[in-house]
Amino acid sequence: MLAAFVVLVAALEPLRRARVDHRLWAVPMVAGLAAISHELAALLHVSSPSARIAAGAVLSVTGNVRFVRDAPPVVLSPDVVAATMGYGLMVGAGKAALAGALAGLAVVCLNRRSAPTTLSRLAAVVVVFAGVGLAVHGINDV
Repeated sequence: MLAAFVVLVAALEPLRRARVDHRLWAVPMVAGLAAISHELAALLHVSSPSARIAAGAVLSVTGNVRFVRDAPPVVLSPDVVAATMGYGLMVGAGKAALAGALAGLAVVCLNRRSAPTTLSRLAAVVVVFAGVGLAVHGINDV
């Protein structure tokens, strides 16, 4: 599976070099990252519960930061990567890859205003709750 991710990165490299908008090539990268979450955790010698706790902490912090200061949406932001890895370890690679692709598309479609909007603050609250839930699920598995 790790080799398939390397092939995906190599296949998307011409898009990156051609200066295509990063949001277009990053969505398959997020899905590929979810697909290799188990292999990556094994390679780093990190247990699944520990990785979920860490991913939950990253999600909670970035959700709070996004609630206060609305940053422009980035597909490969720390919260998207942490959610993809954490949920990839929890529900399996296939479901997490689909969810990661859908989350990436949602980030692409979000409004890019500089001032926080009601929708962006609601999304930040959902990210915080997802992080807390992921961390609690990891703690219960320890």
